[in-house]
Amino acid sequence: MPRYLYCVFVAIMVFFTNSCKKDLLPLQQVQTLNSHTTSRLNKIKFLNDSVVIIAGGEKFGNAEVLRSTDQGYTWSLSTFPNVSVGMYGLGVSPSGYIYLCGFYGNTLYSKDQGISWVHNKINVDAYYVGVAFPTDEKG
Repeated sequence: MPRYLYCVFVAIMVFFTNSCKKDLLPLQQVQTLNSHTTSRLNKIKFLNDSVVIIAGGEKFGNAEVLRSTDQGYTWSLSTFPNVSVGMYGLGVSPSGYIYLCGFYGNTLYSKDQGISWVHNKINVDAYYVGVAFPTDEKG
């Protein structure tokens, strides 16, 4: 009888081992995309099917914003040396305004899907890493 149980156990183990195998994925070609920056990139947001915004920059150097209009295949880089800190938070209001935030209350905002940016400073010198706007009036 023990030999019979051993054979059943082995049969079950062979069945489960072969049936739980993960599918093998074929190798795919990797495409290199040039971001035109070596700075740290911190946040990414798809505004729609084609427009993408990435916030980043050097911690105590300058703010950088990458913008793509073709789903991320090509990028345009905007550098803001007058901001003098990297951007770590990215949020979009219900009306579509884009807000970026970083060290010492520095912010950037855009009303035209990231084509142009305006620098502003919050009066509280804090390290902001996130921003959210549940309504257009409250953030």
